[in-house]
Amino acid sequence: MSVGAGELVPGVYERLVDQATRRKLEALSDATAAERALLTAEAPDRLAAHVAERLRATLRRTSDLDEQIALVQQVLEQLDAVDAEADRSLLLDDPASILTWIGPQLLPGEAGPPLPLIPLTDSDLLVNAREEPRLGEALVRELETADRVDLLVAFIRFAGIRILLGPLRRLAERGVPLRVITTTYLGSTERRALEELRSLGAEVKVSYDTRSTRLHAKAWLLHRDSGYSTAFIGSSNLSRAALLDGLEWNVRLAEA
Repeated sequence: MSVGAGELVPGVYERLVDQATRRKLEALSDATAAERALLTAEAPDRLAAHVAERLRATLRRTSDLDEQIALVQQVLEQLDAVDAEADRSLLLDDPASILTWIGPQLLPGEAGPPLPLIPLTDSDLLVNAREEPRLGEALVRELETADRVDLLVAFIRFAGIRILLGPLRRLAERGVPLRVITTTYLGSTERRALEELRSLGAEVKVSYDTRSTRLHAKAWLLHRDSGYSTAFIGSSNLSRAALLDGLEWNVRLAEA
């Protein structure tokens, strides 16, 4: 959807008033519209998002990659011309490329770690649907590139640990800290599963309060020193069904 597109229907909004929106507001005959001033503190983010939407729409209408890159270079050059403190090194390389990994030097025939199934700059919803990434499959790949891992989950089952056992072992081999908080609520967490995590070097804490403050949260935090940390927050406990074929809703969030 391009900037200013779409009809204005009754309801609440949080959008900049551009010229297209102003024309639509002036055409309203049987409605009242309320506006507020743009605040200095919020202006950089809101204005940048407004320009980004327009730029994205224009780039999508330009099918040639070289023309897309040239347009972005022109925008950056215009910003350089008006901003004395601008980082001139933000102009794109030629040819343009995406940095995906930095690590130790590889021997002939070796490859870097498998990259996450979901791009590190994207947020997504995982529901364990067919022909879509399932939570367990996504976590297997995410764990391979994490520098620290925090897990908060109500129930932990050994069958769930088995799905992630390979990458969890490699976490331990790389010396990556793994912290786990879980609970004994409903007696679902298996001691065998916790012992397996401890054997992998995880710091495990268990809440035994099953009445007043029953822990029911589920979240994975995968910290990356590169600035591309990710998180999974949703309904899945650490069990086979929750990771693979259960009816679940989990949001993957990207720090980037």
